[in-house]
Amino acid sequence: MVLVVEPEAGDRETLLSGPQGNLLKSFFKAAGVEPDSVYLASALTRHTPMADTQSLAQSGLDAVLVHHIELAQPKRLIGFGAGLVPLLGLNV
Repeated sequence: MVLVVEPEAGDRETLLSGPQGNLLKSFFKAAGVEPDSVYLASALTRHTPMADTQSLAQSGLDAVLVHHIELAQPKRLIGFGAGLVPLLGLNV
């Protein structure tokens, strides 16, 4: 499972369809991972620059995101984004 804070600015039909997604696909190829075998998810439903993820977590989004991860039951989780930590219910 790959988890990002928000979709890329240009995402329309699929999550991570822009430059970040292309970099991720290259990473998968180098690691010998089929891109279709990876579950992509975003904590936020739309591109939200400078989102206050701490406040969003305090309002309950952290519990929703953790529940999403539990439902997906990934073997591994890779997270990208500086604001992801509070959304995972972690206090760092």
